[in-house]
Amino acid sequence: MKLPQASLIALTLSFLAQASLFSAPPKGKPVPPPPPKPVAELDAWINLCSLRPSTEVQAALLARPSDAGSPPWHALKLEAGTGPLMLDQRSLLVTRMPLLDNQAMTAPALLDHVRKHFAELLAPAATTAGPVADADRGLWESDKPVGAVFQAASSAGGKAAFVVSDASADSFTLSVIHPGTREYNAPSVVWQRKIAVQEATPFEGCILSVKAVARASAEGVTAEQVQAGLGTSLWNALLTSVASFVQKNGGAAETTLLPAVTTTASWDGVQSKFHEPKTNWLDIEGIWQSTDPGRRFRLEVKGWTGT
Repeated sequence: MKLPQASLIALTLSFLAQASLFSAPPKGKPVPPPPPKPVAELDAWINLCSLRPSTEVQAALLARPSDAGSPPWHALKLEAGTGPLMLDQRSLLVTRMPLLDNQAMTAPALLDHVRKHFAELLAPAATTAGPVADADRGLWESDKPVGAVFQAASSAGGKAAFVVSDASADSFTLSVIHPGTREYNAPSVVWQRKIAVQEATPFEGCILSVKAVARASAEGVTAEQVQAGLGTSLWNALLTSVASFVQKNGGAAETTLLPAVTTTASWDGVQSKFHEPKTNWLDIEGIWQSTDPGRRFRLEVKGWTGT
């Protein structure tokens, strides 16, 4: 039986996490070359679970409270979560690109349309969404949206927020953030989500994919709560809305050909082998205690954010 692609990826991650691919060379022998770079699909998952907002984005978040007198925004940390790493992927196959001004859209142009019309594409999911402030709107609707803060409110109440932590012509990544106020739901999941386009050879279209990596935000959060916290119905609604846009504008899309897949992998193994962040966190955590028995001193820092 052929396994779904995401299941194969999780199986590969778990296998590589449990056993080293290369044993230490005998003394006196030449050091072997480094292992080859992972295939593109695996590399995409590694990059997503390693991504952190830039120090500039972190500093901007820490400098702006959600409301006067409120704590500042802060990015949630995948490595500070608990339990296994969840991988979720859903995709839309566009077999013929839609027309815009009587010209077939390119894949990057379709992705740009998705981002700039995000709120209306999510509307069928009974979700109100939009940038937090005018400055965020300017960033979100520009060609360089990194740093824009976006919020979504469901009809059931409560809000969730995320920041654009990375963007290019063929993808943009959203990272969940929280201001520590009651108005925003205490997230059960720490997640990052990448929305991307790629070629769909031999079709004259593209694949629009939504990949997410997530972990429980705290001990005691169940697998069912993590699954719910991913908001899969919201992202399914997004892809359905994109398919509708494509079909209404002279294009064609297959909504069921590429199955949605959710699977898990060991976080300990993934972290030791594949977690390769290139950015430091600006906030600090930890406990320090003196070792001098005559002058006992302990400093404990919790929830501090700043410079």
